[in-house]
Amino acid sequence: GEITGLTGYGRDITAQREAETLMRIKDNAIATSLNAIALADPAGNLSYVNQSFLEMWGYADAAEVLGKPAVSFWAQPELAGVVVEALFTSGKWFGELTGVKKDGAFFSAQLSANLIIDEAGRPLALMSSFIDITEQKERNDALRLSEERYRLLFESANDFVFLHGFDTLEAPGYFIEVNQHTCDRLGYTLEEMRG
Repeated sequence: GEITGLTGYGRDITAQREAETLMRIKDNAIATSLNAIALADPAGNLSYVNQSFLEMWGYADAAEVLGKPAVSFWAQPELAGVVVEALFTSGKWFGELTGVKKDGAFFSAQLSANLIIDEAGRPLALMSSFIDITEQKERNDALRLSEERYRLLFESANDFVFLHGFDTLEAPGYFIEVNQHTCDRLGYTLEEMRG
């Protein structure tokens, strides 16, 4: 019963530790992303959402949304269903949809989605990333309306109206744009006046 020696076993776990570290980094990157990110199971039910998703849709806790159909968070669930179908046929989709917040408010979202598959090509999950583009669309709409008003004033004026450009301060000027009244009064076509 006397101890005569010791035996031991060692294993290099460097690669395992590096893989664990990389996995933690990826998990934290998704969790803290400024973009809203959601994962859904192959049936289309939410299985993960990050904090940005909760904030974008106005929820306080992930438990309020997990397990729900992903298409139920959109103003047109049938259109969202088309996106899901596209994921299963082409593996990816990019475009705009109108989201519905918890309080019923609508917002415009740019959506990038892809299908996550295993080594055998079987679907594991649907991943989506969202950006709220509501303010950008409102600015674009306001700019478009302003341009339409300017164009209407420009074209309907009964005065000589033109935009005159210069290549340099020393170079002779040229017409960038003229209204129809100017052309009619001077006897030129728009094409002859421009440039």
